[in-house]
Amino acid sequence: MPERRVDPDDKVAYTWEELSAFYKKKYKKKEIEEYWVGFCKPAKKSKAEKAVAEPSSKAKSKAKPVAAKAKSEPEAPAALKYKEKKIPEVDKRMKELGLEVPEAVAPVASYKPFCQSGKLLFVSGQIPKCGDDAAYKGQLGKEVSVESGEAAAKQCGMNLIAQIKAACDGNLDRVSKIVRIEGFVSCTPDFTQHPAVINGCSNLMEAVFGKDVGGHSRFAVGCSSLPLGYAVEVGAVVELKAVKPR
Repeated sequence: MPERRVDPDDKVAYTWEELSAFYKKKYKKKEIEEYWVGFCKPAKKSKAEKAVAEPSSKAKSKAKPVAAKAKSEPEAPAALKYKEKKIPEVDKRMKELGLEVPEAVAPVASYKPFCQSGKLLFVSGQIPKCGDDAAYKGQLGKEVSVESGEAAAKQCGMNLIAQIKAACDGNLDRVSKIVRIEGFVSCTPDFTQHPAVINGCSNLMEAVFGKDVGGHSRFAVGCSSLPLGYAVEVGAVVELKAVKPR
């Protein structure tokens, strides 16, 4: 009888074949093997399984008929009884907020959109690129209002989330902490409301990930210009949980 292990996500026992069949579309075989060995504890054998594995002397003569019956009436595979895959908590929260993660913006020059070192994910600065972003170009204190600047910072935050999601293979629940937000504001020399502008991104992170995970350190600084004429650019440092299939 194949070994069954308990998936800590739903407390149900699965065979290796059932667990790997469920997760193989989203995770590599090596990651599933690590999860199987490191997180899934061996399931306790039922009385029926113990009886088959260690038949008493009285039952030994009947072992073959019992085994034959077990084969003729196999238990339905656990994977078929598995509940609908749970929607990650962050995805649920975004849906409640009426937000949809955009496509990750491709780099505009020679760099990577993100790099991971250990548990830390370093996300390159994101501009507020989207379908209708004309209002996000120019300088604060000149063509761009504080309200438009805040909206631009929020869009930068959405683009940050898109990159984080790509780094996490689609599972935003792997984020354990938004460590730091790095805000740049294109503005005139006399502009002083940089914090109010970058609040657009900061407030988004807390709303999407919750205050405990989304609360972060940050800086908000002014500069004379930003790539492609955008008014705001935001980068981030994020801590991730170890790979653990859901």
